Amino acid sequence: MYETDKVWAIRYSRTQLADASYTPANIETGVQFSGRIGASYFGYGNNYSSDKTRFVTEITVPVGMTLSNIKWVDGRFPSTETPVAPQSVNQIGNTHTVVSATKNFGHVTFDAVYVCQQDNSNVAISYKVHEVSNYEDYPNCYSLGENLICETRGFNVIGCSPCPGGGASTGIPVVERADNSLGWTDATMTTLQDRNNISTYDLAKSMYKDEFKVETTTAKQYGAATNLGARLVVSTDTQKQNGLEVLTADVKITRAGNVVATGTDLTTFTTQYSTTNEQIIDWDFTSILPTGGLQDGDKISITTRYRVESKKYPRIDENAGLNWYVYNSDSPTGTPVWEGTHKYCTDLTPEIYLMGSQTINASNSWYLKACNATNLGGNLCYLARRFDVGALQYQSEYSPSMNLKKAYIEVPKSIDV
Repeated sequence: MYETDKVWAIRYSRTQLADASYTPANIETGVQFSGRIGASYFGYGNNYSSDKTRFVTEITVPVGMTLSNIKWVDGRFPSTETPVAPQSVNQIGNTHTVVSATKNFGHVTFDAVYVCQQDNSNVAISYKVHEVSNYEDYPNCYSLGENLICETRGFNVIGCSPCPGGGASTGIPVVERADNSLGWTDATMTTLQDRNNISTYDLAKSMYKDEFKVETTTAKQYGAATNLGARLVVSTDTQKQNGLEVLTADVKITRAGNVVATGTDLTTFTTQYSTTNEQIIDWDFTSILPTGGLQDGDKISITTRYRVESKKYPRIDENAGLNWYVYNSDSPTGTPVWEGTHKYCTDLTPEIYLMGSQTINASNSWYLKACNATNLGGNLCYLARRFDVGALQYQSEYSPSMNLKKAYIEVPKSIDV
């Protein structure tokens, strides 16, 4: 059957829907942050669509969180369309209902602020998105299919809980690829991209053989201590194997504005506590502490480095970072800091996107007619290395997919090429 002979009976279709929303894993009380709610897809169609069709996004926030600057953007993220005011935004209790400005598929962006409610350091928002046939009758109108996405996302909140028992705290960890792991400015691959032109989100995404750092410059000591460690926990790969090679660490300790201790290219660490699902990396920085150890109020800057050695991570944007904290312990003098009970004030979730990919032959179907010259083009071996549907592509970088050294084409003698 030729393409033109097909009769379509499907009124709406959805193929490989995926959540393309984003909210930061860690926030600070009283400090504004930005978020995005929306879906992605491989295929999406709706023959019921009319000028009154809209996408409705419902966002439920915790007590103490306020939303502002709510916008609608036509198109899947990332989109080049200009953010505009939604058709409407209604709030009942803690739930905000956002009706899209147009009938086009798109996503919602917003700013938010959370103010601590007592000592609550862990809060979450929930959201769902669906398409409705007539926004004028919402919520009593016909919904076109089930929810496109329906999820809950949590936050770690800094500044809600004091640290009366003492220990070390950490600031929000910054995750960035190393200079030797940045992509190129374009497909010619002649100029490496400047990191200042790469988004914070993309810098936190690493693929096979990429190197990256996890850094905190605002850690602080509460009470005195004679040792110092840090722990990073990431998901194992899809084969339940540790996928990171641990490299080196740098540490700087400042007291009353003066640097009192430094250490570079440190390599004292262990992964002995790793499990089937978690690669657990403990660092010991005790050897570089100043005479007398840490004092209350000391400020600590830590940079740790890693290399991705597994190709088997998920092929979609899924945060592999599970936990990060700086700690003291009650381990005896002369024994590793990780052997004692860990004492810390804050543990956070580092945003570490470890990306797998697949190499596929993405050739198109053959459409040939006898005796007619045809431009084969994409009908030949269209080799590609790709993420899965729903994954976000790098926005300002190009990376090589493979090193193809030779190609062989075998055709019948009756075909002239």
